[in-house]
Amino acid sequence: QAKKGPVKLTLPYIALAQNDNDTVIASKVSARVLSVKKAGERVKKGEVLVQLDDSSLKANLQAIENSIEGAKEELIATEATLKNLEAIHQRTAALLKVSGASREQYQNEEVKIAVTRAKLAGVKAKILKLQAEKTSIEDSLSYTTIKAPIDGLVSKSLVSPGDLAMPGKPLIKLAATEGTYLLVRLPGSAKAIDFAGKEYALTPLHSTFNGLNEFRADIDRYIPTGNREEVSVVVYKGEGVLLPMDTLLNRDGKSYLFLFSGKEKVKPVPVTLKASGQEGVLVDDRFAGKEIVKAKPDILLRLMGGYPVIREPIRDERGER
Repeated sequence: QAKKGPVKLTLPYIALAQNDNDTVIASKVSARVLSVKKAGERVKKGEVLVQLDDSSLKANLQAIENSIEGAKEELIATEATLKNLEAIHQRTAALLKVSGASREQYQNEEVKIAVTRAKLAGVKAKILKLQAEKTSIEDSLSYTTIKAPIDGLVSKSLVSPGDLAMPGKPLIKLAATEGTYLLVRLPGSAKAIDFAGKEYALTPLHSTFNGLNEFRADIDRYIPTGNREEVSVVVYKGEGVLLPMDTLLNRDGKSYLFLFSGKEKVKPVPVTLKASGQEGVLVDDRFAGKEIVKAKPDILLRLMGGYPVIREPIRDERGER
């Protein structure tokens, strides 16, 4: 006997596990690898993944710092020289007015001042260049300790201790343990899937692959990227009359149900399916309360030809007739 009630219909599909947070860590400097996390290790955000040899960079940094200190000392000395030359030149200018100094002396001092000012400008430029080099080395040093940008799992180590890391060379692949979603490709549309005993909403990606619409279902568990997972796409959810597939006969492009019309008689009735899934078929509410034959297709085909049927007594929920 058909009954109206809550109905959920699903169809089986294969989904692809994806995670946009997965990342490939590459080197930004040229250095030897001292240590690297092994494949399969779990890491926390901020944990060291790869340690590169920084001894050469530190030596270069020390040399640059020494050069900066030397240049600063040269700057102080040049500024003092310039100040002294300008003071002497000021006195020479005063003496020149009273014929106490020659024009040649005055001009020679001007040349010395110009040369010293040029030297001072050169020392300042040298210091700026050295400071820029220092900043560059400090930046490079910061890249010798490579830390995890996310919580994750080392899916693959691409180098070993002793290998030479080069700028742009991948060192390690890190799989995120959060943010996994299932990519589902469907010929039509759907709002949810059932997976691992739970229902997850589908979000349309507004993209297609080989003519199929793409959707994502954000899930609350870690699955390695690329894994194929069996899911059930929810094609209908609501109230209705759900019947088993064994109540339906498809013939000449039409579907039929067989309703009891007497003790040993059944009547084939054309039916339009509202939806179908693994659980059965959804039919019009007018079939609620009707007694419908459930049998294999070959038996239903015989009933279509007028064969009589023996009806089993309907049992209640306690199994009593």
